[in-house]
Amino acid sequence: MARSAVGAAAAAHAVASQQLYGVPPHPQEGGHETGGAGGDGGGGADGDALLREVRNSDGKVERVYASGRRLVLFANGTRKAALPDGSSRIYFANGDIKWAIPASAANFQAHSGAAGSPAASASHLGVSVVHYYYAEVGTWHSTYGGEGGIEVFYFPSGQTEAHHPGRAKEIVFPDGVLRVVTAEG
Repeated sequence: MARSAVGAAAAAHAVASQQLYGVPPHPQEGGHETGGAGGDGGGGADGDALLREVRNSDGKVERVYASGRRLVLFANGTRKAALPDGSSRIYFANGDIKWAIPASAANFQAHSGAAGSPAASASHLGVSVVHYYYAEVGTWHSTYGGEGGIEVFYFPSGQTEAHHPGRAKEIVFPDGVLRVVTAEG
């Protein structure tokens, strides 16, 4: 267990670094998406022509672009960008971000040169990935492999925790100390 824990902890740290520094702030803060996501969540990427815009009576605006990307702007300020590869990013009005990457999209991004993205890091696993950023507490929560998969938490203090399906945990503290907690405690 110790050998795999060190490897998993190192992988978790690498992904945390990419998430913390490679994933943009909320679009209203002037950030932009990286890793092949296609724009800032608010419009078409360079050269991506708007094909259709539908304005609904509830205030929702739906845009479809030539690339196949869809953008939905909700009346409450939430934005959802859905890409043709099946991945999506939702920017909530409260600053939270949800980034869902199905296994097929992760593999696509890795092979299309998006090597700096967390999706590319996980793609060799052949699993889906969901990243959720809790803006109020500055914490990322990533789930690898869907329900029952490995959950990794990245705290602003620098602490990283990997929670395994069998209830084992690996905790890497900011000073680099690794603590492994088995399912038995």
